Amino acid sequence: MSNPSATEEQNRLPKDGLVVQTMLQDMGISNYEPKLIPMVLDFMHQYTTDVLEEAKLFSIHAGRKQVELEDIKLACQNWAEEHSTMPSKDTLTELAKGKNRNA
Repeated sequence: MSNPSATEEQNRLPKDGLVVQTMLQDMGISNYEPKLIPMVLDFMHQYTTDVLEEAKLFSIHAGRKQVELEDIKLACQNWAEEHSTMPSKDTLTELAKGKNRNA
């Protein structure tokens, strides 16, 4: 079975997939696993869903029926804080010890 050409592969990508592909090319990334674009699209969808659901909760908490820009900004901040925790000092120490043992 032959590998699909780049044109055939592009024809199968949704519009958002083509945007991700273009972004990768613009960053100089031309060699990547075929699963990367669907994974990025899945992440984008999940992130957007999470942020909008949380923004809706913020608007309800504030007594509003519609989501406002500030709700979305707060939801984005909250998502970033929840998903970008630094490893603890103990974890970093253990990683360093393991790395130094193998050096």
